Amino acid sequence: MNEVKHGKGHCSRYKNTANRSKSDTLDPFQKIREQLYSNEGILSFLLDAVSCESITKPKVSFLDHAWGQIPPQAHVASIRRLFGLYQIGNASWQIMFEEILPESIRIIQNLVNVKSNITIEFGHNSHELIFRLLSIKFDKVMGASSSSCHKIRILTTNEEFYSFTRQVNRLLTMETVEVDVIEAKPSNTFAKRLIASAQKKNYDVIYFSHITYLTQQNLIPDLVECTRELRRSIPASCFIIIDGYHVLGVFQVDLSEVVALPHVFYVSGILKHLGSGANAGLILYRTTTPHGPLRPLSTGWFSDPSVLGLDSSGIEVGSPVNYAEGCVFAGSTPAYFPALLTFTEVMKCWRSCGLTVDMIHLHVMSLHRYLLDHLPEVGPMSQATLFSLQPEPIRSHTLVFEQDNAKRAKVVVESLLSLGQIALDSRKRYVRLGFGFYHSRGDVDHLLQTLQKINDL
Repeated sequence: MNEVKHGKGHCSRYKNTANRSKSDTLDPFQKIREQLYSNEGILSFLLDAVSCESITKPKVSFLDHAWGQIPPQAHVASIRRLFGLYQIGNASWQIMFEEILPESIRIIQNLVNVKSNITIEFGHNSHELIFRLLSIKFDKVMGASSSSCHKIRILTTNEEFYSFTRQVNRLLTMETVEVDVIEAKPSNTFAKRLIASAQKKNYDVIYFSHITYLTQQNLIPDLVECTRELRRSIPASCFIIIDGYHVLGVFQVDLSEVVALPHVFYVSGILKHLGSGANAGLILYRTTTPHGPLRPLSTGWFSDPSVLGLDSSGIEVGSPVNYAEGCVFAGSTPAYFPALLTFTEVMKCWRSCGLTVDMIHLHVMSLHRYLLDHLPEVGPMSQATLFSLQPEPIRSHTLVFEQDNAKRAKVVVESLLSLGQIALDSRKRYVRLGFGFYHSRGDVDHLLQTLQKINDL
């Protein structure tokens, strides 16, 4: 029988107390955090497995675009459930479709305050869903000659995540695609500039982030008003795609009036801020749409599961291509159920601890204030290099520090890792310091001490 251990005799990082400081006694959420990330009742062989994999693990991780910490008990519960489902084989599909998927949808509905008139679909990542959405517009140019006036026109920003930007670059090699880019900065004028730019051409797709991937700026503080005005000012056929990856689980967001608008799509994921692991992106949109049903060019059998019915004649070349409600953006056999199992167990832990998105945001903002109160005036990560700091109610959980160039940003990241075993990331010339509920003031103290070492060099 496997021995159950409660953290004693194992690496201190598991109990999340290695970097506790005296200031943590002032943390109102400390008890909830310790309960959430406790190893109480975790089998010793699982803790030993983590020890084996943690040899190269940094002491503290402040990575921005990465895994959030998964509560251990939720993680183990999801693995146990997954093991049981896999052992019953094909019968597990019914449980996944009739229990786990609807429960995941209900949780998202509650998180963003939407009702059954809004469709929520999951995919393996947000890019997969976005490309299927874009592929709907390909009908406009398929079969058109290169000299034809038919073009897919896209308006986006210069700070979108790399997969989307790469996809845009590939589409630009097609003579039938045209892309216009507007600057994300300054963020306080973005909404006005977006609406003005959107009216200059007859765009097919307008794509922008709620909070940007690169510099973590909230571009649309008043998402409802901006989306309404944008929708009113452009043709109804134009898709408005909002990337909400860095918002879901960061602060409370009400999407009820946003995705209720026709052809407005909100895309996000559960990886970091909801701490539920990789491989589950999601898209929200109004179930009924103008101009008929949505018909992605990129599709698979899962978009119409009825073809597998015992009374179905199946699919042949030339068969009608139908799309089942709630499966429009599906591809082939889904593999995101392990992530959804983790997600549902994490949300159970939240409920058990009484944890909410608002509480997480309050905790992270308190860590921001603590860091900013003690941040050096000069240095690579200092008051002098701190990128635009937005008001707390709409602020990202990531603080950004602007360096002279990408090479200098790389040096900062490497120095923090070598001198303090602190992991964080950079993109281009921006060093990004991401916070979560699992961080403590002790972690911030360790960061400040390491920054002092760097400044002393």
